[in-house]
Amino acid sequence: MKFLFENNHIFLKKWFFIVFVLIFQLSNSSVFAQKSEIEKEIWQLENRYWNYLERNDSTSYKKLWIHSQVNYQSDEMNLSEVKKCSYWMNEINEDSGLEFSCTLHKKAIEITENAITIHYDVDKFWTDKQHNIHKSETFSFSHTWIKFENSWLLSDGIAIKN
Repeated sequence: MKFLFENNHIFLKKWFFIVFVLIFQLSNSSVFAQKSEIEKEIWQLENRYWNYLERNDSTSYKKLWIHSQVNYQSDEMNLSEVKKCSYWMNEINEDSGLEFSCTLHKKAIEITENAITIHYDVDKFWTDKQHNIHKSETFSFSHTWIKFENSWLLSDGIAIKN
């Protein structure tokens, strides 16, 4: 009888271990899938951010930002509100004979429940109608997106010229 009990005990331990591993894997894959979907959504927002800049669409661009956002602008030492966040659109599109475009290069993403910080490089190009590059530059960007009323909105950003 003791032998049967010991075998059942070992069997139960193995069974509980297998069930635990399976449940852990399933819950872990669910968390991974959620983070993957969030990462995809944030990259879509980042692409919109740059598409709005390319099209000189300041109205749509400003809608990506938290409306109460206050930030330093790169050319000012004073804090300014979201109303001024698109000031550099004019710089990007100042030469009407050149077309602005860019390429994003993912570096890293940090995901928490209500905030995401994304890091990437941007190659910026200005080309003429014959697609000759007249100017190019690369920047490293970090943006923080905050979950606000079921939407991700841009809270903060920093860029460094490479």
